Amino acid sequence: MKKMGLFLAITLMAVQSFGQNSGMQERRLRSVEDQVSNLQRVVEGQQFQIENLNRRLERLEFGGGPINPRENVSVCMLVASSFLKTYLGTGKNKMDAEYSARESCQKGVHSSFCRSGALKCDSNLDTAFESEAVCLVTAATYGRTYRGEGRTAIEAEAKAKQACQEDVHASYCGNVKARCEVTPKAIDGDIYRRVR
Repeated sequence: MKKMGLFLAITLMAVQSFGQNSGMQERRLRSVEDQVSNLQRVVEGQQFQIENLNRRLERLEFGGGPINPRENVSVCMLVASSFLKTYLGTGKNKMDAEYSARESCQKGVHSSFCRSGALKCDSNLDTAFESEAVCLVTAATYGRTYRGEGRTAIEAEAKAKQACQEDVHASYCGNVKARCEVTPKAIDGDIYRRVR
């Protein structure tokens, strides 16, 4: 009887040990799967860049002439303190865009709220390709979702927040985090998703 009890105890310990190893193996497997997925996204992004370079090269080889460089468009979004209202400014450089955002803010609220407001800026030249951006903002408490489009992620975020503020009070939209996706435009008009 003691031998049978000892055998069962050893068997039970082996099964438990196998179960723990199985859990560790599942975590390792998930980690490897995540790494493979990330690697696939990176490879897809590199394939897009290679295809884009090949198109440019073909265009140059067959007399298409040089590709016109993109015009710089800088964008700044200012969220006024206290009011949390969002203002958008654009310009040829980031200083012009910031000035434009602060100026439109000062037309809407007292300048002290614009001076201490949260400022975010970017440019269409921050990406290696001409792109479009789409952002979604979900209003706090209400749960409604609003969409904005732009040449940059910050322009799209500002437009989504402004769309939200047209429907509900600015305090429900100003500090909400936006979800954005930047989509590059290929030379021939094909659209690809940007790999982050």
